[in-house]
Amino acid sequence: MLWSEKYTKDVEPTPQQVKDFINNPMFEELDHYLQDTYEIKAKKAYSGCSMDQGIWKGWNIKYRKKGRTICTLYPQEGYVLALLPLNHKELAEAEILLPTLSHETQEIYNNTKVGHTGKSLPLNIRNESTVKDIKQIISLRVRG
Repeated sequence: MLWSEKYTKDVEPTPQQVKDFINNPMFEELDHYLQDTYEIKAKKAYSGCSMDQGIWKGWNIKYRKKGRTICTLYPQEGYVLALLPLNHKELAEAEILLPTLSHETQEIYNNTKVGHTGKSLPLNIRNESTVKDIKQIISLRVRG
């Protein structure tokens, strides 16, 4: 079942329901890392976007610091999709970081188009190397 069908705009999931739906310890690892390392509180928000078969639609988890979105996590059954925005300044730093990231993340970075504000990298959190990559990319956002 799609997340957006299970939890509609009028039915906000509890933190436990989010955890149970994702059912992946890497989500908890990243959540704790963001909250503990950067003192960022997770905040649920609802998105009505129906692009990409509706994976962006529904409740998501935003991590913001100093008024900037550091990343947004979109619950999926068995994993989570992380959307990491990078502005133009951060893109230059990401180019330097890129060779240290996994092949999968490098491919996504290279195939993501640059928009007027920069790039937004969609990374599926299914393995430890992706979590490691996300932590490194997030360090660019928090410094910026």
